[in-house]
Amino acid sequence: MTNRAHDNNSGGRFSFVHVLRLAAGGGIGGLITFIIMSRSLASEPLFGNVGGMRGDWFHSGLPLGAAIGCIIGACLIAAEEWRTRSVSRILWRSFFGGLAGLICGALGGLDGQFVFITFQWIGVTVVRCIGWGLLGAGAGLCPGFVAKSWMRANLGGLGGLIGGAVAGFLFDPLVLIFHNGFLGMALSLILIGAAIGIAVGFIEEIAKNYWLTFLSGSKEGQSYSIMKNEATLGRDETLDIPLFGDNSVQKLHARIFKTGNGISIRAEQVGSPVLVNSQPVVSANLSDGDVIEIGRHKMRVGTRHSSLVIGFSPPVPQPPPASIPQQSASANRDMLQVIGGPHMGETFHLTSHSMSMGRGEECDIALPRDSRISRRHARIFWNGTSWTVEDSGSTNGLFVNNQRVTLQVITPGDIITMGDSSLRV
Repeated sequence: MTNRAHDNNSGGRFSFVHVLRLAAGGGIGGLITFIIMSRSLASEPLFGNVGGMRGDWFHSGLPLGAAIGCIIGACLIAAEEWRTRSVSRILWRSFFGGLAGLICGALGGLDGQFVFITFQWIGVTVVRCIGWGLLGAGAGLCPGFVAKSWMRANLGGLGGLIGGAVAGFLFDPLVLIFHNGFLGMALSLILIGAAIGIAVGFIEEIAKNYWLTFLSGSKEGQSYSIMKNEATLGRDETLDIPLFGDNSVQKLHARIFKTGNGISIRAEQVGSPVLVNSQPVVSANLSDGDVIEIGRHKMRVGTRHSSLVIGFSPPVPQPPPASIPQQSASANRDMLQVIGGPHMGETFHLTSHSMSMGRGEECDIALPRDSRISRRHARIFWNGTSWTVEDSGSTNGLFVNNQRVTLQVITPGDIITMGDSSLRV
C-alpha cells in the first residue's frame, strides 16, 4: 500500500479522507432509511404532508427519529471501522452504534417533531432546520458513545446538529427542483446522512490535538485521533487502536495517556517492548514527530503543538563550493533512515557537505521508486554547525515534522517528508 501518511488529504493534521468516509457512511445510512421507511414518510410532518399528522407528534416523531438515529448511526460507525478490515469489529461496533442511535435518535425525533408542529408559525424552513438538527444530533452522538469518549460524543452531537440543520434547510429546494415528493425525500435523507457525516468528521478533525499516523503495516497512512484521557493499543479487537496481524504484539500492549502538558506512552507487558525513536522504553513522554514501534507497526506522533513553518526564514550561510568544511565528529556519523514509503528500511549516510535528494538516479540520496518525489526534490547541507534541508522547487513540497518548509535547520529525531517517503534524521 502506498504511504500517504503525510498527505494532508489522507491523515495527520486534517484528514479529508476521514470526513469523506463518514459522509459516505451517513449517505448510505440515509438511503437505507428511505428504503425501509418510504411508505410512512409521506405522512411525516418533517418530510411530507404537514397537516396530516399535526396533532400526533409523539407517534410520528418516535419511530422516525429512532430509525434515522439507528441506521445512520450504525452506518457512521461501519464507515469509521471499515479501515480496520475486521468483520467482527465492524459488526459489533455498528450494532452498539445502532443501539445508541436508536435511543438518542428517538429522543431527537420526539423533540424535533414537537418543535416542528408547535412552532410552525416561525416558518416551515426554520423549524424544519431545528427538527432535522435534533434528529442529526442523535445520530452524531453514536461514534463517541461507542468509543467511550465523552469529548467525541459532544463533538459528534454538535456536528450532527449542524449537519441536520443544513440538510433541513435544503429540503424544500430539492422537492421544488425535482417536482417529485418521494425523490425529494430520498435525496433529503441521503443528504441528511451525508451532511451529518461531513459535519461530525469536520468538527472532529478541527478539534483533535493528538493523533498517531501509521508508517508501516496494513494500516500504513491511516491516522487515529486520541480524544480520550487514556487510549489502548494492542492485538485485541476491542481496543482503541488495534494492531492486527502481528503475534509479537500483546492483546493489550500499551496505553497512551493525556497529561497536563501533552501525552505519554506506557508499556503494559513485561518483556513486550515499546520503542520510541528506536529506544526501548517502559514509559515515555511523547512529542510531535516521535516514532513509536510496537512489533512490526510504526506510528508517528502528531500534535497541534509542533514547531512553526520556516518558509520565510533568512538564508542560512552556506560553505564555499570549492572546499568542504571541517565537520564535527557527530556530523560525520549522521544519517537519514527511511521509515516510511517505497524505500522503507534504507539508510543514507550524510558524508558530503551538500547532498541532493530526489527521484533521479543521479541524486546523492536517490528515491527512484517514489513517484510523488520530484527528480531533484531537495538538498541537505552542513552549515558549519548543523544540517539544513532546503526545497529545490519540488512539485509536492518539503515537510519537516508535518510542517511544510522551504529552508530549515534539522536535528536528530526530526522527520523529513518528501512525496510518500519519510526519513528520520
